[in-house]
Amino acid sequence: MATVLVVDRDFGTRKRLTDLLTARGYDVRAVVDGMAGIDGLGPDLPSAVLLSLQSDGTSTQNLCMAIRQSAPAVPVIVVGPDIDVRAKVTLFELGADDYIVQPFDSSEMLARLRATVRRSQWILGRR
Repeated sequence: MATVLVVDRDFGTRKRLTDLLTARGYDVRAVVDGMAGIDGLGPDLPSAVLLSLQSDGTSTQNLCMAIRQSAPAVPVIVVGPDIDVRAKVTLFELGADDYIVQPFDSSEMLARLRATVRRSQWILGRR
């Protein structure tokens, strides 16, 4: 079973993502902030991280870099509002694997998550 680490300050969003992912067979670890997100990586790395874009963007960028440094093989998908292309490019350059615009369609988000996890497992030789 794939594990997804959800990092989001908003309780409602964390619950929505947790319920959606759990219903699809994922094991979910949901945390409130960046430090908990890094701690949530733990010894058993998740299959992916869904990282909420914070209001200033800087903490998201820092957390994205920290996750990439701590667990380079774990895919990071940022979830947030429609932002300008430069901000998205910066997140990709810092290690994000995808960016999903909120509000999102659940089926699209799940498809992107599955594709991202599949690619990372293929790269790691875990086909």
